[in-house]
Amino acid sequence: MSEIADDGAETVVGWPDEAVGAFAPLLRARLQSRPQLDPADLSVLGESRGHRLQAQLLFNRGVAVGAMRDFLRGDWHADPALAKLPMLQAAVARLRRAVDEQEPITVFGDYDCDGITSCAILVRALRAAGAVVDSKIPSRDDDGRGLNPDVVRELHERGTRLIVTTDCGTANVAEVEQARALGMDVLVTDHHPPHGENVASLEGMIVVNPLVALDDAFDPNLCGAGVAFRMAEALLWSLPEFPAEKTLEELLDLAAVGTISDVVPLSPSNWALAHAGLERLRTAAQPGLRALMESAGLSPANVTDRDISFAIAPRLNAAPRLGKPELALELLLADSMERARELAAKIEALNTQRQSDLDVMLSGAREQAVDQAAVGQSVLLVTGDDWSFGLIGLVAGRLAEEFHRPAFALSHRGGEYRASGRGPDGVDLGQALAQKATLFRRFGGHARAAGFTILDADFAELRQYLLEYPWLSGPDGEAAQAAQVEYESVIEPDCALALDLASNERYLAVHALEPYGPSFPEPVFLARNLAIARCWRSGPEGRTLRLRLRDEQGREHVVLWSRAGTRFDAVQPLLPRLPRCDVAYTLSAFTRRDGQVDLLVRLVAVAPASDSAL
Repeated sequence: MSEIADDGAETVVGWPDEAVGAFAPLLRARLQSRPQLDPADLSVLGESRGHRLQAQLLFNRGVAVGAMRDFLRGDWHADPALAKLPMLQAAVARLRRAVDEQEPITVFGDYDCDGITSCAILVRALRAAGAVVDSKIPSRDDDGRGLNPDVVRELHERGTRLIVTTDCGTANVAEVEQARALGMDVLVTDHHPPHGENVASLEGMIVVNPLVALDDAFDPNLCGAGVAFRMAEALLWSLPEFPAEKTLEELLDLAAVGTISDVVPLSPSNWALAHAGLERLRTAAQPGLRALMESAGLSPANVTDRDISFAIAPRLNAAPRLGKPELALELLLADSMERARELAAKIEALNTQRQSDLDVMLSGAREQAVDQAAVGQSVLLVTGDDWSFGLIGLVAGRLAEEFHRPAFALSHRGGEYRASGRGPDGVDLGQALAQKATLFRRFGGHARAAGFTILDADFAELRQYLLEYPWLSGPDGEAAQAAQVEYESVIEPDCALALDLASNERYLAVHALEPYGPSFPEPVFLARNLAIARCWRSGPEGRTLRLRLRDEQGREHVVLWSRAGTRFDAVQPLLPRLPRCDVAYTLSAFTRRDGQVDLLVRLVAVAPASDSAL
């Protein structure tokens, strides 16, 4: 699709040079074919067009033909092998003792959506089991991530005997030792990889973390909410004559929100848990989640994984991002709709403020990113004085998405930088930071999301290290040049599907397989040989760009390019000169307030029509 000219500039055959930048990153994506299911097997799930499409989608996601029906049953219960996990059984025994002896328990959760939902899961499960339990979510600005000495002292003063962490704690060696010295036990539930010294090395420590487990039976892809749910499951089933099934079903929606929001790989067990939770969200959600969907204008019966990612999770995250983490947890623990609606209204106001503050930060950050990308920087490092710690991750995520390279947003305050980073597929931010662990006051994270705190004096050394780090490596192991590669996306459409065939029936077939995410990606379809006839801005503040595409028969179809409204001035004058193209797209839907469902076609990639090998 593209080639590198002698002067290093990227060109696309048949496209004006200025269109490459105007349509990036859509035009930089490379469409690649994938094997198709044998026609004889297409009807394994049924003869309808929807069933045949589902069979192809499952095949493309690695589900064997003979296993498709079992896969779709979506049994969310834990694999019996979990019972063999020593740490899990030790955790259940310690919790049972706390319940029997009425020891005060504090569930301490991280301040993001995964940490808050996992905290709510364990608080609800422990309350149902008869425990004396309260909770604590730290302040992002004041407390930082994980346990800290002040929180440990606070919990001791309130009388806590057992601290149970959710979505954090693996790295908090000093804090756990402090808690033990004060006479408290600590039970860690987490899913973050251990970098260097971790609490699993402490004598007698109970750590339920799939990445430091003593057995490989635990799904290593579980998020914090998934780990919390599996521990709640083991605890509740251990109680004699307890209605474990009913109570666990009531926790499924929380597990789904945590799993989808944390963007963990959707392994079969994760998919089954989130799939069941998504159905619970549609039919019998917790009061807090029902109220949150109401305030977001969502129709519960039609809620999707996309709604969790772009409406529910951002609202839950808005409270801790703006210094009110207790609001989000209180919402998820509310038992009455009246109280839930009061809390949801407060969170909605915080979310509106978050969006306004984010727009201001993004404006300054993007100016820096444009300049850095123009000189070929392989990683973006944008800084601002007193930027909100709660919003820098969102800034980094938007920049990584737009510029297709790792991005770190750093807030400078009080002699140090606090940073949050996001990256595209193919990079490992956590590993990159781990190689410079001695520079940080603290750091941690995953492959595609990580963060750190560093003193002013050490920042120059870190900056140089990140700029020289081989974020992508070529076949010979040497770093690829950002000016040449720009993290080109490879898109593998599931199958060809002309836009006039993108029907409600096929959308419902796609919708029935939700949730989608890493390892179980959202279906992408290919439409060929289209002309871009017109474009215009739409949505709040014109943030979306809509394109009218004309096929070979002269039929016109409207597609959406999300968050591309600002590109209108660059794209519109180019339309008369653009050649015909192939487009990759996804299917989603919008439910109007009157219940009418409108099909939405979202652009994923554009390629010259003659270039497609599919």
